[in-house]
Amino acid sequence: MNTYKIKIRYKTGDSFHNEDAEMFLEYEWTNLDSAKKSLKHIKNHYEFYQDNSNIWEKPKGKLPDGVSWNNEYRLIMLDLVDDNGKIYNYSSFWTGYFETLYSAIIETVRDPDMKYVP
Repeated sequence: MNTYKIKIRYKTGDSFHNEDAEMFLEYEWTNLDSAKKSLKHIKNHYEFYQDNSNIWEKPKGKLPDGVSWNNEYRLIMLDLVDDNGKIYNYSSFWTGYFETLYSAIIETVRDPDMKYVP
């Protein structure tokens, strides 16, 4: 059975330098539809972040699908979807003063016995 991971490509840095990076989200899906819904939530969350530039202020009005306010941590969170369709909060590492999201891509994770990389 194939599983799926979402790879994030982004720019990160600080006041003195920046660099391109890529990292996979920690979750691995077996349900492709849930992975696709999570990808749509990443899009909605990033566009909301771009338009509002502040994840620390409680938003007024309706939030897009995949974006929620977390009262405990007092910040806007990304909502991802697990294989059972359950929503869980995720703190996006590609949003911040020095970060820019380049892409989020679903990749198929194949059986590790099918590849060798020395």
